Amino acid sequence: MKHLLIFVFFVLYLIQSLESQWLQWNFDKNSDLAIDTISGNLSLKLHTSNFVKDNEYFNSLTEGYTLIGFWAEPLLNYNISNRTQIWTGMSLVRFFGYKGFYKSEPIFGLRHFFTPQMSLTMGSLPFSQHRLPAPILDPERYYLNRVDNGARILLNSSCVYSDTWLSWDQFSFFGDSLQEIITAGSSNIFKLFERNKFMLEVPIFFLITHRGGQVVRPKQPIETLVNAGAGTVFTWKNERIDFKINPNLFIYRKLSSHPSQPFSKGWAFNPIVHLGYNPIFWELAWWHGNKFVNPRGEKIYVQVSTLENGIVENTRNVFVNKLAYQKKINPKIDLQLSIESYYFLSEKRLDYNFWVHFNWNFEHRLAYIAP
Repeated sequence: MKHLLIFVFFVLYLIQSLESQWLQWNFDKNSDLAIDTISGNLSLKLHTSNFVKDNEYFNSLTEGYTLIGFWAEPLLNYNISNRTQIWTGMSLVRFFGYKGFYKSEPIFGLRHFFTPQMSLTMGSLPFSQHRLPAPILDPERYYLNRVDNGARILLNSSCVYSDTWLSWDQFSFFGDSLQEIITAGSSNIFKLFERNKFMLEVPIFFLITHRGGQVVRPKQPIETLVNAGAGTVFTWKNERIDFKINPNLFIYRKLSSHPSQPFSKGWAFNPIVHLGYNPIFWELAWWHGNKFVNPRGEKIYVQVSTLENGIVENTRNVFVNKLAYQKKINPKIDLQLSIESYYFLSEKRLDYNFWVHFNWNFEHRLAYIAP
């Protein structure tokens, strides 16, 4: 109880300290919802993307597939005050050749800013990769699972970025046969040094998945898996060029006792070299995984087969090579292209994927309604 009171006092003190910095609103760079200062504004927002994602995978653990279609998210956004927003709408995902919508989900969320840098969101969270690396959180959520429902605390200041959230993925009533599924994570980036063209940052992150529920009948085993990691990001940049060296170390732990996974603990090392020349960037990376399990991560890094039960790799070594291009056609429309190759050392096999996104972000003020 003593530690809880100390923590609550610290949070309240932090909020009060940041309140004194209430000078102007910033733009939340990690959210699809812009920050609007005018109370009473009612706006229509429409975010859409037509996409093609082709995974040409033939390795021993991961099978290839193609995603082609579009998603659309029409939203009504209302500013209750200059610090509080509420929005409602739909998230629609359609794959061509699939009858009807793959997903059709209602959206309802509310966000309050304690300061220009610190906010709390509850309900349907705006889509975000949370600045987590692909081995921890799969970027294909962009097509397959755009809506998280839960709560998110975001701190985005000049020297600290902290994004902590919880998503309730599957709910269980008493007597249900399906277990509840929960995902929680935290992504934190600390800027230690910035001078002239150089910058040094330290990312620290974790992701927890939990499958359980006391009210499920019949009783089923509980599973709790943790991925965590840390690294350093050394950046040199000028007006057009940016160069980064980013080594990351990941760990995996299974906290539950039931033998639901072939490995109970593991680790991985992932150094990345990034070179960007606007609007193109290139990345070269090395992945060395040792009994690493990533329940929410990109499938190409798995060490447990997604094809057949019982097939695992204790060690997985992959060279990753990525080339991407992004062009802003006008302020509301952009085009994104990428090709990514993977060379599996043990199989002497080269797999690859490519994707194309054609995105449109539209916003129109409808009316002013006094709060």
